Amino acid sequence: MPAQARTPYAKPSATAAATETASRWRVWPAALSLALSLCACGMETAATAAAAAKLQAQQAQAAQQQLEAVKQQLEQANAQLEARKQSMDAASQ
Repeated sequence: MPAQARTPYAKPSATAAATETASRWRVWPAALSLALSLCACGMETAATAAAAAKLQAQQAQAAQQQLEAVKQQLEQANAQLEARKQSMDAASQ
């Protein structure tokens, strides 16, 4: 008996259909696992980006506070310099 050629219109045999179905069920968990892993990776990336943004905001705030402190120190130094200059001018007259 010659082997039956499979054409697009031919009905597959019961064993071929069972093998194809079993093959689909073996691939499905792997595909699901891959999809869940990619979603978890995306969530991890989003969490990392949020943490980095929060850290950057904290650093910017600390830099702003440091800038204000340096400005105050500079103003104090200028005031002291001006006071010394006036006292020296008064002493020289």
